[in-house]
Amino acid sequence: MVKDLETKEVDLYLLAQARTSFIISLQKPSYRELEKSYNIPRSTLFYFAKKEDWETQRVEYHQNVIEKSQNSLKAKVSRERSKKLVKVNDIFHKGADKLIQQLDDNQYRMTVKDLNVLARLAEFLAGEVEARKEHTFKLDKPLSEYTVEELLAMQRNIIDGNAEVIDIVDAEYEELIEDKDQDDE
Repeated sequence: MVKDLETKEVDLYLLAQARTSFIISLQKPSYRELEKSYNIPRSTLFYFAKKEDWETQRVEYHQNVIEKSQNSLKAKVSRERSKKLVKVNDIFHKGADKLIQQLDDNQYRMTVKDLNVLARLAEFLAGEVEARKEHTFKLDKPLSEYTVEELLAMQRNIIDGNAEVIDIVDAEYEELIEDKDQDDE
């Protein structure tokens, strides 16, 4: 027990509870509410609050809670993104390995559309996609005359962004126009 300003004894346990309530409550309690809840005179509460700087403790506590919450959320989002990137990476590598195997075994003939899909995928994975776009690449001869090695080299050039692009069309816009034309018929 400690003597308060009016020479009454104050229960330190109740004072500590009032302090904690003041600091951690989401809605800041008034000294009048604390007085009713803990049966401690307002003047005593005010005296200790000023002496121990409850206001600063309250602000620091809530800032700390917010910071910890934000850090926890950032960590959770980061873990989820990492899991998704690992999944996308695995899918991409499995698909690329399968495609290369089929190309090597002459089981698959690459089309211009496939090259466009690869280019869009490369842009997406590089984080450069703002809209889905179709690319038209310059070919020196008909696609059927290319060897597997030439197609793989062309694929590397497309993925690396070194292929010569003749035309870029916003594929989503083209689809909208095609859908509208079909609706009009």
